[in-house]
Amino acid sequence: MRKKTGQILSLLLLPALLAGCAAGSGDSGTLVSADETYETTGQSSSDYELQDNKSLYEEENNEVVTMYLTVGQGNEEDDTDHTWTEINSYPLYYYEEHSITPYKCEAVLQVGDEAGPVEGEFGYSDRTANATVQLRGEGASRQQQKSYRIKIKDGDGDYNGQKTISLNKHSGDPVRFKNKLAYSLIQEIPEMIGARTQLVHLYVKDKTEGEDGLFQDYGLYTQVEQINKTYLKNHGFDNDGALYQVGNFD
Repeated sequence: MRKKTGQILSLLLLPALLAGCAAGSGDSGTLVSADETYETTGQSSSDYELQDNKSLYEEENNEVVTMYLTVGQGNEEDDTDHTWTEINSYPLYYYEEHSITPYKCEAVLQVGDEAGPVEGEFGYSDRTANATVQLRGEGASRQQQKSYRIKIKDGDGDYNGQKTISLNKHSGDPVRFKNKLAYSLIQEIPEMIGARTQLVHLYVKDKTEGEDGLFQDYGLYTQVEQINKTYLKNHGFDNDGALYQVGNFD
């Protein structure tokens, strides 16, 4: 009898609940009128314009720059006690899997021409390490021809206002200049932010294993301005602003 009474009460309550829902929906009325206005608060997009520091590109060198990199094994204290062979042996995902910092070594970076370092250019008279070097680029680190990040040491100046030199190999590009062309075209597009780039012919001499041979020809690279706080400052933006990097485009 109790079960049957419960069923009857449920049947009596159901119409009331449905009526309540209908009344509730009817009470809300029309939310968007036929003559709705769509004015917004805040600034209009026409009130501001995103502007890059175009003067940076006027100083850009469109010729191929020659760089000489003499690499040597540093010390454990600043984590540069690795050979050039070690640095080039492991892709970047290896370090992530083992929760260790990517290997790097000391280096002397010198800028010049095909005859050697040029007086007045970065690193011309340097004899001791003025930089460190390590791999860069998750995908690039898996290729036979690597990309490199050269970080100029504190107190050793900068190269064209940059403390970090990113050398990208772009081994998938048979002509090796598509990336440079893309960045050059971006500079001409209104409200697009670019980066200074130049083509670099890189030579490397490995002294990490006590050898003192010839500079090896590593071919053509694209040096792309590192996107960091220095970049923000040089391009006229807030150098305390937040930067976000996509972890994986795949």
